[in-house]
Amino acid sequence: MKHNLEHYEVPPEFGDFQTLGCRVFDDEEAGRVAQIWVTQKRMQFFLFPAERDPKTGTAPDFSDWRLVEQEGWSGAVQQQHGVLFMAAIRGDRNQLAPYLTKKE
Repeated sequence: MKHNLEHYEVPPEFGDFQTLGCRVFDDEEAGRVAQIWVTQKRMQFFLFPAERDPKTGTAPDFSDWRLVEQEGWSGAVQQQHGVLFMAAIRGDRNQLAPYLTKKE
């Protein structure tokens, strides 16, 4: 993958979504960020490095989904292999729920 994003992966729940576009940028706090626009409900994905423990250098994974809401946006966040993935949508968290079931 281009732009030093070799370890950034989209979780299986979102793997079949059609991409509209993407960009990669450096954020002062988050570091290298990939932003991906998809066709489903004007959803966006964000992938960026997880914050690491300064003593151990590790970032504890959490494979369960954690929901966040701010300024009219809702997000589902998951952290694996030191990378945070967030699916964000304009609206409330109930609009994300159908997408968060694991595929068999």
